[in-house]
Amino acid sequence: MLSILRILMIPIALWGMLKEEYALALAILVLAGITDALDGFFGTCAQSIYTSGAHS
Repeated sequence: MLSILRILMIPIALWGMLKEEYALALAILVLAGITDALDGFFGTCAQSIYTSGAHS
């Protein structure tokens, strides 16, 4: 769910950059970073293992 939310944030961040609404774009990118951290935290708590993004 959080991954889908991050994907949906991309057009908003791009629009903010193109319209020189840098505060909006920054806020969206910070929010995307927070959701990425939460996604990792919840994955760790649930002991989820995904090999698609793993580096060995």
